[in-house]
Amino acid sequence: MAAQQNMDVDEVAIDEGLYSRQLYVLGHEAMKRMAASNVLIVGARGLGTEIAKNVVLAGVKSVTLYDPEPVQLEDLGTQFFLRAEDIGKPRAAVTVPRLAELNTYVPVRDLGGSAGQPITVEAVKGFQVVVLTDVPLSKQLEINDWTHANEVPFISANTHGLFGSAFNDFGSKFTCVDPTGEQPLTGMIVEVEKEKEALVTCLDETRHGLEDGMFVTFSEVKGMEELNGCEPRKVTVKGPYTFTIGDTTGLGNYVSGGIFTQVKMPKIIEFKSLRESLQSPEYFFTDFGKFDRPATLHAGFQAISAFGEKNGRLPRPRNAEDAKAVIAAAKNLAGEEEVNEKVLEELSYQASGEVSPIIAVMGGFMAQEVLKACSAKFHPMVQHMYFDSLESMPAEVPTEADCAPTGSRYDRQIAVFGKKFQEKIGNHRQFLVGSGAIGCEMLKNWSMMGVAGGPNGLYMDQRCVFYEKPLLESGTLGTKGNTQVVVPHLTESYGSSQDPPEKETPSCTVKNFPNAIQHTIEWSRKKFDSLFVNPAQNVNAYLSEPNYIEQTLKYGGQQTEKIAQIRDFLVTAKPLTFEECIVWARHQFEEDYGNSIKQLLFSLPKDAKTSSGQPFWSGPKRAPDPLKFDSSDPTHLDYIISAANLHAFNYGLRGDTDVALFKKVADSVVIPEFTPKTNVKIQITETDAPQEGQLEESLEEIIAKLPPPSSLVGYRLTPVEFEKDDDTNHHIDFITAASNLRALNYGINPADRHSTKQIAGKIIPAIATTTALVTGLVCLELYKIIDNKTKLEDYKNGFVNLALPFFGFSEPIAAPKKKYGNTEWTLWDRFVFDNNPTLDEIIAWFKKNHALDVTMASQGVSMLWSSWTQPAKAKERRKMPMRQLIETVSKTTLPATTKQVVVEVMAEDPTIETEDENGVPILDKEGKPISSDVDI
Repeated sequence: MAAQQNMDVDEVAIDEGLYSRQLYVLGHEAMKRMAASNVLIVGARGLGTEIAKNVVLAGVKSVTLYDPEPVQLEDLGTQFFLRAEDIGKPRAAVTVPRLAELNTYVPVRDLGGSAGQPITVEAVKGFQVVVLTDVPLSKQLEINDWTHANEVPFISANTHGLFGSAFNDFGSKFTCVDPTGEQPLTGMIVEVEKEKEALVTCLDETRHGLEDGMFVTFSEVKGMEELNGCEPRKVTVKGPYTFTIGDTTGLGNYVSGGIFTQVKMPKIIEFKSLRESLQSPEYFFTDFGKFDRPATLHAGFQAISAFGEKNGRLPRPRNAEDAKAVIAAAKNLAGEEEVNEKVLEELSYQASGEVSPIIAVMGGFMAQEVLKACSAKFHPMVQHMYFDSLESMPAEVPTEADCAPTGSRYDRQIAVFGKKFQEKIGNHRQFLVGSGAIGCEMLKNWSMMGVAGGPNGLYMDQRCVFYEKPLLESGTLGTKGNTQVVVPHLTESYGSSQDPPEKETPSCTVKNFPNAIQHTIEWSRKKFDSLFVNPAQNVNAYLSEPNYIEQTLKYGGQQTEKIAQIRDFLVTAKPLTFEECIVWARHQFEEDYGNSIKQLLFSLPKDAKTSSGQPFWSGPKRAPDPLKFDSSDPTHLDYIISAANLHAFNYGLRGDTDVALFKKVADSVVIPEFTPKTNVKIQITETDAPQEGQLEESLEEIIAKLPPPSSLVGYRLTPVEFEKDDDTNHHIDFITAASNLRALNYGINPADRHSTKQIAGKIIPAIATTTALVTGLVCLELYKIIDNKTKLEDYKNGFVNLALPFFGFSEPIAAPKKKYGNTEWTLWDRFVFDNNPTLDEIIAWFKKNHALDVTMASQGVSMLWSSWTQPAKAKERRKMPMRQLIETVSKTTLPATTKQVVVEVMAEDPTIETEDENGVPILDKEGKPISSDVDI
């Protein structure tokens, strides 16, 4: 433990394997600052433990808990580290060892204390962040008076049933180094005026994305070189491709080129103390549909705290007398400001309750605030936050008797919803898809809520739309999160809307004209496959598939190159020793970073002109330079080491990492003089045909050198399976070196291994705080699903960004309605036939009920019947019951357990004239035939 306490906080100490996804959210600098922060969390009930869990996972220097109060049975309903045998023991003492298991890099301590002894000012000294949960307001004021005076970040938070509140005070002048966490904007420029208010014009391929007040600096500017690396200049946006940067009259004349890069400027935020803020609060809005709610809850939470301190207990569930006292106190506190008495009444009713989803939302959000206080990364919440989900209350409002304690772990949830609704939760059947971060958080919340804990509870795997089941979907991307609720016959389905497709880099840019490190990483990722995956697969296909050559040549194009590659890997370049793999890597280096660049410059010289007489190598097209191999250059050597080891893996040869060996062998390789070819066509635009390699031999000569597969029976190469998270397999090492060498070719700033890994591995940034919050939001919607709410406005889709911070909620989109004749339908509708009908009965039903002539029926891949089926066969099939018909046509026996099948029919309206001999099929919104459910 002592060794962990004194853990070196240098960048080297950050475990990139453990923190890899989080590092892509926070970055190394923020993680280093966090690793120097000791955090105190007061209160180890549900909320305090949720915050502590997220902070420990994030990786601060240490976490200390203070909660000497004994564990009670009802604590088990929201505090996931507690067990039945812990009842009566101090909460912090039993929580600390289990919390510590989450992250061995973070020491977790118990501050001790005796039951009934509140936290003191003396006890909080020495911590970089102080967090109070479930602490009376008077104690919050006492502690905050000291923290504010001493510039120690202070956070307090409380929950009461479906309500949550939080307060931040990071000091009188808190410096936020990066308010948004977004990557700095960057782009190419084509002109800079020499004026008092100089206009910068960007390349018209992409909008600059800048906003007024942002700052930029420049690089690679020719002529006006003083801008390169200049002090940040303030931007005024003039258009999507133009902005001004102030006076440039004293600078040189702009000639060409240049890249602007946004500079993130620190922001100073002034926080008021809690005592001052109570009188003049600044609210952070979590739901703009409840604009008046914060003021009501600001008075309400103070009234609840005062009630508790006066009476030694919180207001009783659904007790009108206690609620009346709370409302009166809140109105007195609010003064002339209008408050919502119904909301205050509900707050009083739920004051003694706790529900796991609200704790997850508040705990995830406030844990991120702790990390902001430690790291100065992302904009803190200013300054009071109030959150509620009253929409999650069941339509049947519980009575005071229904909310009375039952002596179970769910008593605090029962205090909110009542025993009757708790039974519904226990008997609810829920299926979870995915057991990653969100999935595990979901299971934790369901367990705390008691989902499927009743006598009829179980998990079911069914397709939501087909079986008309609700779906709760969620996702995260770093500090961003979203939730979507799908309710049968009410909302659109998850698949009804789609994200826009990812922007793809043109292949000609990747292949010949990269101008950003992302282009070279994409190129190196493809190179990885073309060197260590595809050739081995092609060799194995040649050795195992009959007539492989003939089948391959049918497709033309670059198939000759593929056969030449098989020849190389089996004959001309087949290594027998690891040293030969090093030789192969050295030749590959020369080909990719020397010869191919020389060929490109031969075909398109640096002084080449376009058809309009403009320089070809201008704007986004950067003229490259070939590299000369230097074994003393770490990047050159990294390429040789990783490429040789991966090539050896293909052949089952033992690899090596002896630097001396690689230098010796690579330096001894004799590289033949390169002579550029005159007939190579370069792919300049996306519409040009992909350029092909120029082979010295004819196809017949290449095939003649291939060994017959019969001579290599049982011989196979081993394709490399890309794995980004194994730091010993040379995969990311190769991609990083290959990308950075190409970047050197084109004068692009290289990227470190960590950044390359994210782009090449398509790693989605993730952090525990967002996961917890999003899961809580989903579970608040689950309460509504369990209650069978039927109004669209009862549900909410959510979007959050903890970096800003920002909450946004909206009603789900209603299922679009279609109409055919007098029949209105949505994607949730289908035709259902019971009792294994015949096809004739189905056809007759459509004619009678919808005046439609069925022209075709199919099931799966089997065409059951169509209007052009031979008359005798058609007559026979139309008389068959559906199960018999399907088994007859498909020549398979349906399992006895199959009770339902989907039959798709096409139909035409005989009253509509059509040019198509088969009529106009009635299609659903996706252009598919009508589906019918048939019980068989």
